[in-house]
Amino acid sequence: EALRLSEERYRRIVATANEGVLEVDSQGSITFANHRLEEILGLSVEELIGQPVETFLFLEDLPDHAIQRTSLKRGETAAYERRFLRRDGSLGWAFVSATPVFNLNNIYQGSFAVITDITARKQAEQDLAVTLRRLTTLYEVTQQLAALTGDYRSVLNKAVFLTASLFQDTCVLFLISANRQRLDPVAFHDLDPAVEYFV
Repeated sequence: EALRLSEERYRRIVATANEGVLEVDSQGSITFANHRLEEILGLSVEELIGQPVETFLFLEDLPDHAIQRTSLKRGETAAYERRFLRRDGSLGWAFVSATPVFNLNNIYQGSFAVITDITARKQAEQDLAVTLRRLTTLYEVTQQLAALTGDYRSVLNKAVFLTASLFQDTCVLFLISANRQRLDPVAFHDLDPAVEYFV
């Protein structure tokens, strides 16, 4: 009776946890998932049960996933970041903390993992990286422009060429008219040589 109550208490804690909880068998198929994992993956528990974990991973990540499974089979714990696919096809990121499960005969039965959704953190890191790249690019362009000499048309053309090359995008330079009523395009550069734009 005490064991049954203990198991029920454990199940309640897992079911209401703020982290995703996942159990897989020795073949890597899901045997248990809590409601938080439903929210993370966008799939119901019923849809998750029986699915191979690989179903939700990117093909490029499967070799590392195999390495982590091998470590678990050796009795080692694992902690790593992993990309995953949601039902809607969007990309998510998780921090996975996995522990192997063995029976009384020390035969590997599968693993138990706690899944923390770190998608928002990863997005913030990527946004910061993009901002830093842009600031670095603007600084580099400014430094190179400061060293340019020649007529203003050559300088402007060089400016848009450097900006387009560093940002890997089309660049059009406009000057505001003297009466501030319109913008006049004065220089253009596109990475695709087939694209033409006359100024």
